[in-house]
Amino acid sequence: MDNHCHSNLTRAVLPYKLTEYDIHDVLNVFQVTGLDSNGKYFMRKSPAVPGSYIEFFAETDLLCAVSTCPGGDLSAWEWNDDKEWRNGKYLSTN
Repeated sequence: MDNHCHSNLTRAVLPYKLTEYDIHDVLNVFQVTGLDSNGKYFMRKSPAVPGSYIEFFAETDLLCAVSTCPGGDLSAWEWNDDKEWRNGKYLSTN
């Protein structure tokens, strides 16, 4: 079984006769992810704090599906522990 954000969303919309091709790219609301200057994928600790929220306004009917990250708690797991991500750049902490 696939256990990642996209497959979780696909399973959530199946009862509505939608398929994987109906799923838009994943929107990481409280995750910091991306590609570094070398094209390597990274995940960093979320800057969100308890009480953080995002308010959406829909101008058409829509179906929303939500998935928690199957990768686990990113605040406890980081790549590049020897570097700090700040203002779009890695800074050495050594």
